[in-house]
Amino acid sequence: FLLLLALKGWIFQEKKTERVVDELAQVVQEEFFEFLQNYVTEDGEKYYVDQIAIMKHNERTTIYVDFKHIELSNAILCDAIISHYFRVEPYLRKAVQLFVKEHEKDYVVSSDNEILRMFSISFHNISTTYKIRAMNSSKIGKLVAVSGTVTRTSEVRPELLLGCFQCMDCSVSSPLVDQQFKYTEPTKCQNPTCTNINRWQLEVATSVFVDWQKVKCQENASEIPSGCMPRCLDVILRHDCVEKARAGDKCVFTGTLIAVPDVSKLRIGGATTLVKGGGVVGSNGGVSGDVPPPSRRSRELDNDSGIGGLKELGVREMSYRLCFLASSVRPQGKTGLINAREEDEDEVSADILTPQELAEVKKMARTSNLYMELVRSIAPSVYGHEDVTRGILLMLFGGMQKTTM
Repeated sequence: FLLLLALKGWIFQEKKTERVVDELAQVVQEEFFEFLQNYVTEDGEKYYVDQIAIMKHNERTTIYVDFKHIELSNAILCDAIISHYFRVEPYLRKAVQLFVKEHEKDYVVSSDNEILRMFSISFHNISTTYKIRAMNSSKIGKLVAVSGTVTRTSEVRPELLLGCFQCMDCSVSSPLVDQQFKYTEPTKCQNPTCTNINRWQLEVATSVFVDWQKVKCQENASEIPSGCMPRCLDVILRHDCVEKARAGDKCVFTGTLIAVPDVSKLRIGGATTLVKGGGVVGSNGGVSGDVPPPSRRSRELDNDSGIGGLKELGVREMSYRLCFLASSVRPQGKTGLINAREEDEDEVSADILTPQELAEVKKMARTSNLYMELVRSIAPSVYGHEDVTRGILLMLFGGMQKTTM
């Protein structure tokens, strides 16, 4: 009997667990690869094939996809991406990696540490743009666009996207572990003779980090209903989307709504509860007797209903909050396609000026004492106070973005 049990256990260990395959995501990956490969513009050019050379020249890993192209080319693929975006997003990035590998094989591998580059997708020109007030649980996991005003931006930080861990018992490295919005370690060691499940060391050299930034977005002033407070939404930016939005900008973010655990609520201690005998149950479940005895009213309530539930015993409920994981950022009201070639979108091009205005600007540039002329043009009805007007002029022409090495 013991021999049969041992044989049965050995067979159970040798049996390999079949890996679950997401058939829908696999089909979306194949169809998206075919779309990138075969889409042709009206001029007969392969739009996304030509974009790979631009990505390599600018050392970028983001491909810009006009969603109108997908709507006109493959309606089924369009519906699948919109309805199951968060589910198929890793497969879309895999399709981009295969697409780049077919045309620029040497660019797929990073030059510094010989690790495969992490490519991302930036969708834009979504047909429907929602308000922040319309962001609810029905939009979780779907590809949507939301508009709002940026009120606060954080600094750019590195985010661990794929972590490689080393077992501290047998020194065997595990495959890359996808981080699920928190520090996620492997469940068990890859060595069959090792029983380690919680002793891991992160290998920074072989892990994948990306740029990360959090943006606080608020409802536009024209979209707030009368008598209501403006609502806010946290927007997460990654890859090449960082530093594209500044405080005060009205932007349209394209991405998906996600629900993440609100860890800050777990740090708040639970309420104390009076129990029979004059003790107090704290948030840690302990009972303290150094308190005055309960009143007659509290004793009557205690006899009738007992302790008021798990919440009063200090057990804190797990709550979630909504965040927006953006794949692209563009100014509100901007039409047309995203120019993947432009290095700085803040530079003012000459084509937005009329010929008369351009001629006037060139005439002003030839003025010998242009600085003092500009100083006198500010508040000309106010006599004196040249230092104040100089300061106002410098503030109007200042505010350039600082770039450090």
